Amino acid sequence: AEHESRIDRLAISQDGQWLASAGADQTARLWNTSDWTVHHTWAARSRPGRVLSVAFSPDARLLAIGDINGRIWLSEVDTGAHSVTQTTDGIVDLVFNANGTQLFACDRGGCVLKWTVSALPGDEVRLHPLEIRGWQADASRVQAIALDEARNRVITGSRGTRLAAWTLNRQSPVATFSESRLATFYGNDMVVTGTYALTLWDVR
Repeated sequence: AEHESRIDRLAISQDGQWLASAGADQTARLWNTSDWTVHHTWAARSRPGRVLSVAFSPDARLLAIGDINGRIWLSEVDTGAHSVTQTTDGIVDLVFNANGTQLFACDRGGCVLKWTVSALPGDEVRLHPLEIRGWQADASRVQAIALDEARNRVITGSRGTRLAAWTLNRQSPVATFSESRLATFYGNDMVVTGTYALTLWDVR
Protein backbone atom coordinates (compact mmCIF):
# COMPACT_ATOMS: atom_id res chain seq x y z
CA ALA A 1 0.00 0.00 0.00
CA GLU A 2 3.01 2.30 0.22
CA HIS A 3 3.86 4.78 -2.52
CA GLU A 4 6.53 3.55 -4.92
CA SER A 5 8.22 6.95 -5.09
CA ARG A 6 8.40 10.15 -3.06
CA ILE A 7 5.31 11.80 -1.58
CA ASP A 8 4.83 15.36 -2.82
CA ARG A 9 1.88 16.51 -0.69
CA LEU A 10 -0.19 15.48 2.32
CA ALA A 11 -3.59 16.62 3.58
CA ILE A 12 -5.57 15.59 6.64
CA SER A 13 -9.33 15.93 7.04
CA GLN A 14 -10.64 18.31 9.69
CA ASP A 15 -12.12 15.42 11.69
CA GLY A 16 -8.75 13.66 11.68
CA GLN A 17 -10.19 10.44 10.23
CA TRP A 18 -8.51 10.62 6.81
CA LEU A 19 -5.06 11.35 5.43
CA ALA A 20 -4.53 11.89 1.69
CA SER A 21 -1.14 11.57 0.01
CA ALA A 22 -0.03 12.71 -3.46
CA GLY A 23 2.86 10.76 -4.95
CA ALA A 24 5.43 10.99 -7.72
CA ASP A 25 4.40 7.38 -8.52
CA GLN A 26 1.35 8.89 -10.30
CA THR A 27 -1.11 7.92 -7.58
CA ALA A 28 -3.08 9.55 -4.77
CA ARG A 29 -4.01 7.47 -1.74
CA LEU A 30 -6.57 7.86 1.00
CA TRP A 31 -5.57 6.46 4.39
CA ASN A 32 -7.81 5.67 7.35
CA THR A 33 -5.96 7.07 10.36
CA SER A 34 -7.57 4.59 12.78
CA ASP A 35 -5.56 1.65 11.38
CA TRP A 36 -3.49 3.24 8.54
CA THR A 37 -5.01 1.08 5.83
CA VAL A 38 -5.52 2.45 2.31
CA HIS A 39 -9.21 3.16 1.72
CA HIS A 40 -8.89 4.24 -1.95
CA THR A 41 -6.18 4.67 -4.57
CA TRP A 42 -6.47 6.92 -7.62
CA ALA A 43 -4.03 6.30 -10.48
CA ALA A 44 -3.31 8.49 -13.52
CA ARG A 45 -3.53 5.60 -15.99
CA SER A 46 -4.78 7.11 -19.25
CA ARG A 47 -2.23 9.93 -19.23
CA PRO A 48 0.47 9.21 -16.66
CA GLY A 49 1.79 12.08 -14.56
CA ARG A 50 2.81 12.95 -11.01
CA VAL A 51 0.05 13.77 -8.56
CA LEU A 52 0.94 17.16 -7.08
CA SER A 53 -1.87 18.20 -4.74
CA VAL A 54 -4.66 16.95 -2.48
CA ALA A 55 -7.28 18.79 -0.41
CA PHE A 56 -10.32 17.78 1.68
CA SER A 57 -13.59 19.65 1.83
CA PRO A 58 -14.29 20.99 5.35
CA ASP A 59 -16.91 18.29 6.02
CA ALA A 60 -14.50 15.55 4.79
CA ARG A 61 -17.05 14.31 2.23
CA LEU A 62 -14.94 15.24 -0.79
CA LEU A 63 -11.30 14.97 -1.79
CA ALA A 64 -9.82 17.06 -4.61
CA ILE A 65 -6.70 15.70 -6.36
CA GLY A 66 -4.55 17.57 -8.90
CA ASP A 67 -1.84 16.23 -11.21
CA ILE A 68 0.98 17.56 -13.37
CA ASN A 69 -1.12 17.21 -16.55
CA GLY A 70 -3.75 19.65 -15.31
CA ARG A 71 -6.39 17.16 -14.25
CA ILE A 72 -8.48 17.54 -11.09
CA TRP A 73 -10.28 14.55 -9.64
CA LEU A 74 -13.23 15.47 -7.42
CA SER A 75 -13.96 12.34 -5.41
CA GLU A 76 -16.35 11.18 -2.74
CA VAL A 77 -14.32 10.02 0.25
CA ASP A 78 -16.64 7.16 1.23
CA THR A 79 -17.16 5.55 -2.18
CA GLY A 80 -14.25 6.78 -4.30
CA ALA A 81 -16.70 7.82 -7.06
CA HIS A 82 -15.26 10.80 -8.91
CA SER A 83 -15.36 13.10 -11.90
CA VAL A 84 -12.34 14.51 -13.75
CA THR A 85 -11.92 18.12 -14.89
CA GLN A 86 -9.18 18.97 -17.40
CA THR A 87 -7.30 22.26 -17.12
CA THR A 88 -4.38 23.63 -19.13
CA ASP A 89 -1.45 23.22 -16.71
CA GLY A 90 -0.27 21.21 -13.71
CA ILE A 91 -2.30 21.72 -10.53
CA VAL A 92 0.17 22.58 -7.76
CA ASP A 93 -2.18 23.32 -4.85
CA LEU A 94 -5.89 23.13 -4.01
CA VAL A 95 -8.13 24.59 -1.31
CA PHE A 96 -11.88 24.51 -0.58
CA ASN A 97 -13.75 27.45 0.86
CA ALA A 98 -15.20 27.18 4.38
CA ASN A 99 -18.54 25.60 3.38
CA GLY A 100 -17.14 23.39 0.61
CA THR A 101 -19.12 25.00 -2.21
CA GLN A 102 -16.10 26.40 -4.06
CA LEU A 103 -12.69 25.02 -4.99
CA PHE A 104 -9.61 27.12 -5.75
CA ALA A 105 -6.47 25.88 -7.49
CA CYS A 106 -3.13 27.29 -8.56
CA ASP A 107 -1.10 25.92 -11.45
CA ARG A 108 2.41 25.72 -12.88
CA GLY A 109 1.61 28.51 -15.34
CA GLY A 110 1.03 31.05 -12.57
CA CYS A 111 -2.79 31.07 -12.74
CA VAL A 112 -5.45 30.90 -10.04
CA LEU A 113 -8.57 28.92 -11.00
CA LYS A 114 -11.97 28.85 -9.30
CA TRP A 115 -14.97 26.51 -9.53
CA THR A 116 -18.27 25.86 -7.84
CA VAL A 117 -18.68 22.35 -6.42
CA SER A 118 -21.72 20.22 -7.22
CA ALA A 119 -22.10 17.38 -4.73
CA LEU A 120 -25.79 16.82 -4.05
CA PRO A 121 -26.74 13.45 -2.54
CA GLY A 122 -27.25 10.89 -5.30
CA ASP A 123 -25.67 13.08 -7.99
CA GLU A 124 -22.21 12.78 -9.50
CA VAL A 125 -19.74 15.16 -7.91
CA ARG A 126 -18.63 17.81 -10.41
CA LEU A 127 -16.78 21.09 -10.79
CA HIS A 128 -18.41 23.99 -12.63
CA PRO A 129 -16.35 27.00 -13.78
CA LEU A 130 -17.49 30.31 -12.35
CA GLU A 131 -18.15 33.26 -14.63
CA ILE A 132 -14.73 34.59 -13.63
CA ARG A 133 -12.77 31.37 -13.84
CA GLY A 134 -9.28 32.52 -13.07
CA TRP A 135 -6.51 35.03 -13.51
CA GLN A 136 -2.76 35.25 -14.00
CA ALA A 137 -1.31 35.59 -10.51
CA ASP A 138 2.37 35.48 -11.44
CA ALA A 139 4.67 35.01 -14.42
CA SER A 140 6.33 32.20 -12.47
CA ARG A 141 4.80 29.06 -10.99
CA VAL A 142 2.31 29.60 -8.16
CA GLN A 143 3.47 27.24 -5.44
CA ALA A 144 0.62 27.49 -2.92
CA ILE A 145 -2.74 29.08 -2.24
CA ALA A 146 -4.86 29.95 0.82
CA LEU A 147 -8.16 31.77 1.38
CA ASP A 148 -8.98 34.84 3.47
CA GLU A 149 -12.76 34.57 3.25
CA ALA A 150 -13.39 37.29 5.83
CA ARG A 151 -12.00 39.81 3.33
CA ASN A 152 -12.92 37.96 0.12
CA ARG A 153 -9.25 37.46 -0.76
CA VAL A 154 -6.93 34.79 -2.09
CA ILE A 155 -3.30 34.61 -0.95
CA THR A 156 -0.78 33.11 -3.39
CA GLY A 157 2.87 32.22 -3.00
CA SER A 158 4.96 31.89 -6.17
CA ARG A 159 8.29 30.50 -7.25
CA GLY A 160 9.13 34.07 -8.24
CA THR A 161 9.59 34.85 -4.52
CA ARG A 162 6.35 36.74 -4.16
CA LEU A 163 3.52 36.39 -1.67
CA ALA A 164 0.47 38.28 -2.91
CA ALA A 165 -3.01 39.02 -1.57
CA TRP A 166 -5.71 39.27 -4.26
CA THR A 167 -9.27 40.55 -4.15
CA LEU A 168 -11.58 38.20 -6.00
CA ASN A 169 -13.51 41.05 -7.62
CA ARG A 170 -10.61 43.21 -8.80
CA GLN A 171 -8.27 40.29 -9.52
CA SER A 172 -5.33 42.52 -8.72
CA PRO A 173 -2.88 42.28 -5.83
CA VAL A 174 -3.66 44.44 -2.81
CA ALA A 175 -0.35 43.57 -1.14
CA THR A 176 2.87 41.78 -2.08
CA PHE A 177 5.69 40.43 0.07
CA SER A 178 9.11 38.98 -0.73
CA GLU A 179 8.43 35.33 0.11
CA SER A 180 7.70 32.36 -2.11
CA ARG A 181 6.34 29.44 -0.12
CA LEU A 182 2.96 29.83 1.50
CA ALA A 183 2.01 27.63 4.44
CA THR A 184 -1.30 28.60 6.01
CA PHE A 185 -3.40 31.33 7.58
CA TYR A 186 -2.98 32.05 11.27
CA GLY A 187 -6.18 33.69 12.44
CA ASN A 188 -7.79 36.18 10.05
CA ASP A 189 -4.90 38.57 9.49
CA MET A 190 -1.68 36.57 9.56
CA VAL A 191 -0.04 34.16 7.11
CA VAL A 192 2.70 31.73 8.08
CA THR A 193 5.23 31.01 5.31
CA GLY A 194 8.59 29.34 5.10
CA THR A 195 11.09 27.18 3.28
CA TYR A 196 13.83 26.68 5.87
CA ALA A 197 12.58 29.24 8.41
CA LEU A 198 9.06 30.38 9.31
CA THR A 199 7.86 33.94 8.75
CA LEU A 200 4.65 35.46 10.12
CA TRP A 201 3.09 38.09 7.82
CA ASP A 202 0.41 40.67 8.61
CA VAL A 203 -1.79 40.78 5.48
CA ARG A 204 -4.41 43.26 6.65
